[in-house]
Amino acid sequence: MKTKKKKRYKRLHFFIILAVFLFTTALAKNPSKVLIVPFNIHSDKDLSFLQDGIKDMLSTRLVHEDKVVLLSNETVRQAVDEMAATISEQTVLALGEKLGADYVIFGSLTVLGDASSTDARCMDVNQKKAMVTFNQSGNNLGDVISHINRFANQINETVFGRAPTKYKPSPPAVTKEPFETSKKHPETLLQKDTGGYSQTPYEGQTGTDRVSFLAWKSRSFKTKIAGIAVGDVDGDGNNETVFTAENTVHIYRYLDKKFIKIGEVEGKGDIPYISVDVADINNNGKAEIFVTQLFRVSNKLNSFVLEWDGTTFKKIIDRSNWFYRVIDVPLREGNILLGQKHKTDTIFARAGVFEMAYENGQYEPIQSQALPKNINIYGFTYGDVLNDRREMIVAFSESDYVRILESNGNEEWKSSERYGGSNTYFDKRITGSPSIDEAERMYMKQRIHIADMDNDGKNEVIVVKNKDSTGSTLSRLRMFNKGHIECLEWDVIAMRLKWRTHTISGYISDYVVHDLNNDGKKELVFSVVSGGGFSLSKEKSYLATWEVKTKQE
Repeated sequence: MKTKKKKRYKRLHFFIILAVFLFTTALAKNPSKVLIVPFNIHSDKDLSFLQDGIKDMLSTRLVHEDKVVLLSNETVRQAVDEMAATISEQTVLALGEKLGADYVIFGSLTVLGDASSTDARCMDVNQKKAMVTFNQSGNNLGDVISHINRFANQINETVFGRAPTKYKPSPPAVTKEPFETSKKHPETLLQKDTGGYSQTPYEGQTGTDRVSFLAWKSRSFKTKIAGIAVGDVDGDGNNETVFTAENTVHIYRYLDKKFIKIGEVEGKGDIPYISVDVADINNNGKAEIFVTQLFRVSNKLNSFVLEWDGTTFKKIIDRSNWFYRVIDVPLREGNILLGQKHKTDTIFARAGVFEMAYENGQYEPIQSQALPKNINIYGFTYGDVLNDRREMIVAFSESDYVRILESNGNEEWKSSERYGGSNTYFDKRITGSPSIDEAERMYMKQRIHIADMDNDGKNEVIVVKNKDSTGSTLSRLRMFNKGHIECLEWDVIAMRLKWRTHTISGYISDYVVHDLNNDGKKELVFSVVSGGGFSLSKEKSYLATWEVKTKQE
């Protein structure tokens, strides 16, 4: 009897194992079927080509060996064409049931100006309920890529039990087709910027020299750009462009003729940032981002430093009482960080300007700068401006005249006309009065650069010249409606105009000399703000570059 029972148990055990095997095999041969209904596109532009693009993006992220498959394009297209009703949960569930799908995905993309919004759902056809509901907004059309990536990750994690994956699109290809009519894949086009290097040189306006330029202009940003800087902030060998607008730090990269947003750090409150600079001062291969912020009501300084930690831009210094400025000094082997303490009544501490170094996890003053009286951290630089291997000081006077000085204050040259022009100001409070309205305004000085822009072996002074529509007659108000940038060169006894950009409508808020487009050549990079003030239009900004064409090119 025992032998027969054992045989029976063995047979039962065998059949159980066989049944499990056949069941799991059947499951393996019956993967989850996903139906993607073409997304509705709401836009004033013809973006219908994105329907296929979004489907392709979802497909590459969801399809998984023999476990997840998509229903064929032709089957879906024919079934959708036959749908008379408006697309809704009920209609897509009915369509999914008709086509034998396990899950159905549908949604919409709304584009208004630069803003975009992605709404999408993944429905379980058998349970007739939403497994994933997704809604995110963006500041530009390129954000749709990250939206689709996040949506797919949520589906993989929630529905199919797969870990989220990080997706990095391949570098976008160059296209000469207009954005509105191109049928290229959206992972190329969504990151396409409207600006590109002009193939037609511009002639610079000069007194004696004829200089040609290559020019580029970014798309418009619906905000006021206050400061810009360029440097390799993530240590990958490519320069990024960093700019501040209101209380947000924006990080972009120009590569393969595309200006792509790679990061953004938004501050708390609505207190705008004063200045931004970029340099690798702690020598770890990644340039830090130095941001200066002054609270006007409390008159307190709140500077901070950002650094890329591999996943995000993290504050490594916060609530600092230093004004920061980075200047390029070739005779001192490159970038140096300058700092000046803040003082409530005088704005800038009388102790003066210091060179800073990174020591013990902090940026510490290491050397006081020998500067003439009335020069603060903003509006000056060092360099071999006379091309005789002597380091001179080039600085704005209190009235915005350009001066060339020795460290002891001896003046070598002074311009006969005003330059610069900034609408960023500080409030010097009247003793005993807490009111900002009674404060004296001290306007921040613009940058001055010394560089060899045309590679002729001679340094030039690069300086902005904004035109004040009030004629500088109002002490508490400045309104800049146009401006240009000049290149000045030392000519034995004085500085002469070598070239200048065209007159630009708007206010040139900041400018640097650096390699924005990662081609190995330095360009003049500047930000322009228009609107606001007496104008009824809202403020908007753009970035632009001028690259001097040398005689050899």
